[in-house]
Amino acid sequence: MLKCREINDLHHAKDAYLNVVMGNVYNTKFTKDPLNFIKSGERYSMKLFKKNQDGKESGLLTGIVKRGDTIAWNSETSFDIVRRMMSKNSIRYVRYTYKRKGGFFDQMPERKKAGLVQRKKGLVTEKYGGYNNTTAACFSLVKYKNDVIIIPIENMYLKLYETDTAFRIKYSAVQLKDILTSEIDIKGISFPFENRIIKINTLIEVDGFRCNIVQKSNKGRTLVVSSAESLIVDKKMNDYIKKVSAYLEKSEKGKKFSPALYSGLNADDNTKLFDLLCSKISNKPFSSVLQKIGNKIQNKREDFLKLELKEQLLFLSNMILLFKTGRSTGCDLKLIGESGQAGVITLNSTLTKIGGRQIIRIIDQSPTGLFEKKSVNLLEL
Repeated sequence: MLKCREINDLHHAKDAYLNVVMGNVYNTKFTKDPLNFIKSGERYSMKLFKKNQDGKESGLLTGIVKRGDTIAWNSETSFDIVRRMMSKNSIRYVRYTYKRKGGFFDQMPERKKAGLVQRKKGLVTEKYGGYNNTTAACFSLVKYKNDVIIIPIENMYLKLYETDTAFRIKYSAVQLKDILTSEIDIKGISFPFENRIIKINTLIEVDGFRCNIVQKSNKGRTLVVSSAESLIVDKKMNDYIKKVSAYLEKSEKGKKFSPALYSGLNADDNTKLFDLLCSKISNKPFSSVLQKIGNKIQNKREDFLKLELKEQLLFLSNMILLFKTGRSTGCDLKLIGESGQAGVITLNSTLTKIGGRQIIRIIDQSPTGLFEKKSVNLLEL
């Protein structure tokens, strides 16, 4: 049951499960107060597997761990139960949602131009310059006429936005003007969620693909999101990817030495893994947002086959990153002639302009229930 962090993040839940299993074993064996166990004079070993001089096994997990009617471990049945549970991938993946804090903008002022934050009140940015790249603390859902739009709420204006209705309308009009590049009639602005904000890492679903909102881009016209869909592969391929990752780590991505003949790494299995990843990226849920880069990679299959063995391994490692949950940066695909920052997942912040998507849901994972329903189809608001 080799753990491979590079494939997905589900190993965190599986680690937690193993901790519970072993916690039950130790608690049953040594009781809640280990001192009482020691005073009782019972024989014990901290080794999980141990053979005595006579050849008999006496390790902690080689027999039955029992106290009273409670059986915490039975070596004849418990291993199969653990293997069966560890093979499951029906795990709920969530990320902590929060309001981003810290600096309001880049600390270095820029030369004069429009659209910056004033250095001081009254110093127009067209003449005196100002600060750029304001920090989005969170987001808000705004409806303008027939459009449903997620706008960024900058850190410096968050308190006013949440408490002052007049300011909220005025601020939203400014953001909508940048996003829609047109004059805004404030009478057409409404707030389906009122003053409730959308935190960083809020989970949304677009055409069956679940992702977390990470940050704004292009002055709020686009949203950068990270995948919340886990890549799942069979055990054989899981173990092969583990070998690939181990080699790249030890060899510093192939700089120190090439794969050894006995390493189990070869061009045939590399091709099988390449084709598997291409198949994953061409089917839902990943195809909903990664189809474009997926088509480019598949068209470069012959270029991949021409790479040296260690280059193939490095490319496959970078390609796996395309599927990584929580990733908001690009992946280096230059080995086949593509971008060094490929696969950044972005969505149009004007949700009604996302082509081909019939359902865009925001999924409420807060324990208190932010919305009346656990999921809301934003295009029906």
